[in-house]
Formats: sequence, structure tokens, C-alpha cells
Amino acid sequence: MRSDSQAWQTLESAIEALANWNLLRGRPELPAVGEPGAEAPEHVHAAWAMLRQIPASDLLAATPTWSASEQLDRELGRFDARVLDILRRRVFADTPETLDELGANFRLTRERVRQLESRAIEALQTTQATAEVRALASHALGNARIVAPLETILGESPALVERVTKVSQPVWRVLDRLDPSFEVADGWWCRGTVKSVAAATRSALQTAAGDLRSFRVDELPMLRDFAWSADWIRYCGVQVHEGYALLASAGIPDRAAVTLEREGSPMSGEEIAARIGAERSVRSVKNALGSDERFVRVDRNSWALASWGLATYQSIRGLISDEVTANGGSIRLSKLVATITERFSVSATSVVGYASVPPFTTIDGIVEIASARRSAPRKSPYDTRRLFRLAEGWALRFTITADHARGSGSPLPSALIAVLGLSHGEARFMSCRLGDQRLGWSGPQATMGSIKRFVDADHLAIGDTCFAVFGTGGSFDIVPVQVEPDPGPLRAFALAGLTLGASPPTKAGLAHAVGLPAEVSHQQIAEKLRARGDYDIADCMLTGTWTST
Repeated sequence: MRSDSQAWQTLESAIEALANWNLLRGRPELPAVGEPGAEAPEHVHAAWAMLRQIPASDLLAATPTWSASEQLDRELGRFDARVLDILRRRVFADTPETLDELGANFRLTRERVRQLESRAIEALQTTQATAEVRALASHALGNARIVAPLETILGESPALVERVTKVSQPVWRVLDRLDPSFEVADGWWCRGTVKSVAAATRSALQTAAGDLRSFRVDELPMLRDFAWSADWIRYCGVQVHEGYALLASAGIPDRAAVTLEREGSPMSGEEIAARIGAERSVRSVKNALGSDERFVRVDRNSWALASWGLATYQSIRGLISDEVTANGGSIRLSKLVATITERFSVSATSVVGYASVPPFTTIDGIVEIASARRSAPRKSPYDTRRLFRLAEGWALRFTITADHARGSGSPLPSALIAVLGLSHGEARFMSCRLGDQRLGWSGPQATMGSIKRFVDADHLAIGDTCFAVFGTGGSFDIVPVQVEPDPGPLRAFALAGLTLGASPPTKAGLAHAVGLPAEVSHQQIAEKLRARGDYDIADCMLTGTWTST
């Protein structure tokens, strides 16, 4: 397509501009009249505006002269050997040398090396040829992406893989060091910096999710339809489970919520634990679900999302209460067992067991609601093993176990519950230094809630001896105690909690701790301790030197 007319010469020049741009991108196979993209230089857009109506077959006369790597090599060839060596060893190197190292090598000050480097970079950034090659970087991501894997970019733009011989680096690495509008790091190509794009991704996830704690990866507009979206989100520090980004702690409840959402129907605790890959036991998974308002139990071992609106499974006690009430306040035990076991996955033994303890009574095969009056405990607190009356309140001795370390609750003796005035069905919170401590009585036996925070905060180990101290003013604490290995008064005082207070322990204090007068002999205290079952302390009463105080 040649002519002496000015119009055809202009047309030919425009065609060459478009064809050269395609070659520069490493895509010579594209139609010559293809839209160059917003990142193309202004003169390429001008050529496109003029040629958009002309068939591609008429625009193949021009032959490109320079590839991207050749243009960069040509520009780098304008520098002397010293400047080129500085660029090669510092600006474009995989492991850049310091200004001091280069200064010592060239016998220059570090400031002079910095000046040479700065001027060379500025020169490369301002030449028209380099500017055209730099447009490849913007074109690589296009208008729809702000991030993509480096491998994907290089597959789409082969010219970026070409090697620039002057600095022994591929085109993409040279552009990465020259163009601040993008960054390549850890295998990702980002518009701007990798850090800023990662922050923008996390912010977009939070905004899209609203009050939810998870969000479908393929529904995020900025990453939609990209096969590598989940990999990028993980790189941003956000966990991904079954196609959902988990925006909170990514703990058991968060992963379980995603699993149920994907399943679309109730699942057992074992099924959920297997799907989420829980590091803890199935029991721990169930406990986590039971304490999170996002889940409901729809059968004895079947869980669903609360948002589904399914009927909630009650405790066995709640089921019994409903049946007793529905039958006018009493029901035959056989009928009760049949009704509940037919509707739910509950054993007959469990129904019989719960129907025999507060708040129910079973007499002659009839189940009724028990009297609201709380029955007296079988033992007094002074007759209860490991329970002692101190000046501060009541102290219950126990040993740290693996259950405590895992966060499980602990049973409390009925005598202590009577002293504290806790009723069946009641939950109470006592103030303490690490947050309120829960006491509850919802089953056959009252329990003390988890003390794992004390184990962690005080660095307690399994096997350590401790006291749960229930203060007279409603306070609570867990206090470790050092127990003397040798029998005698010091060991007895420690085992009875008398070393916890500010006053020196005495035999009179030990007598008071088990409900005896101060003037009794140590032999009488030993008899009392044996009757309570505290044989370890009783044996200490017969060893060592005891005073009458």
C-alpha cells in the first residue's frame, strides 16, 4: 500500500504505528485494526481512530522494525559501560548491590553512584521508545484487572518474556524496575503496589460481606471469573474454605457455617468435623456450634444454620417438660419414653434418667414437675471432701487435668451449691480478675464453667494443685498452691488452703476450716478429716510437731 500522495503516506504511517504496537505487545497475530487499549500511546489511538473502518487485510504493508527487548537494548546501549554496570548490578539485579559496594568497586562516593543511577533511570523513563515499551505493563492487566499471576500475564503477553541482553533480564523485570505504576512480587503482577492491592482486596471483601463473616470468592466483582481468585485471597492473608473467604478468625464456627451453606441441609457433628478438617475433637466442634448463634441443633446430633428457620431441637429436659405440660402436669413414664424416642434420636435410658432428677420427679411410674423448693444436700459443706471454710469464703481443692486445659467445665459438690444458694435451672456469674466466672445447674449436677483462661494466664500445668475460691462477696478466683512433699503441719495447711490467706496458718484455723471448735486436739481434727475422706491431710496430723494454737 504505497503512494506519493500525502494522504496515503499519512495512512501508511498510521498503519505502521498500529502494527508496531501489536509487535511490541508480542501479539503480531492480532488483526491490525484491533483496538489498542486505553494504555496505548496517543499516536496509536490516533491511528486506530482513522483506520477503524478499513479491513485488516489492507493494513499489513508495514513491517515492524524493533521488538520490545530490542528497543530496551537500544536505549540501554546509549549509556557508557560504568553506568550500564551500575544499572545491571543494582537497578535490574535480582539481589541489588548497595551504593557503598558499587562505590568501592568504581572508586566513587556512594552519592556519586546514586546520582549516576538516578539520572540513568530518569533518562530511560522519559524516552519515547521506552515509554512505548512501558505501555506494555499497563496493557498487560487491561482495564478489568488490578492483579493477576505473573505466569498468566506472561502467557498473554509473550513479548514480556524476551530477554534484554544488556542487563540479562526479561522485559517484564526491566519494566518492573522502571515503571512505578505496577509492581511484580511473589509471583503476582499488580497495578500499584502488591501491598496496596492486597489491602484493597481485604477492604472489598469486608464491604461486600457486611455483617456476615464469609463471602463467596466468585461473587467479588474485582476478582469475578478468575480461576486464581482464591489463591490471591489466600496471599492477602484471608483463609478460603470451600470457595468462601473467611473474614473473621477462620475458626471452627466460621468454617462450619461455610460447610453447611455449601451442603444446603443439616449435617451431623462428625460430618462437619470431617469436612472442615478440625484439629480438635468432634465434641469440641459440637461445643463450638452450640455456643454460636448462627447454628441450631435440629436433632440430637444434627446441625443447621439458624437462617434456614428449621425447628430447633430442645434438650431432653425441655422435651420432657413440654410433654408433662401438654398432658396436664403429669404423664406416664412409658408414654413419655415412647413419645420422645419416636420423634428424636434419644435413647430410652436418657429419658428415664432425666425424668428422675430435678426439675422432675418419677413416683410409681408417673412423671411430674418437682416442687420448686430446693431439697437439702445430703452432706453439709463441713463434711464434704476437699471443701474448706476460710476467712475469705469457701475453697474447693482440685487438680488441673487435661479437661481443664481444653476448656471443659467441672462438677461442683451439692453442699457447696447449697451454700452458694444456686437453684436448679439457674446460671450465675461471679466476678473475678479474668472476667466473670459462670456457675450453672442445668443437668443432674451443678458445674463450674471453663477455667482455661486461668490455666493459660497463670501458666498452670496438668497435675498442679489449685483451689477454686468462692468469696463471701460473690468473688471467684483460681489460686495455685505449693504443697510440701513431706508429711507434717506445712503439708496439711497447704492441702486445706490455709496458706492462701495473709495470716499465718494455725491448727485452730484448720479446725475452723472443717467446722470444729478452735480448742480441739489435732487427733480430733484427724478423725474429722478421715470421716470426710481427706485421708491425705489426716495422715499429716499424726506426723510432725503440732502446737495448741
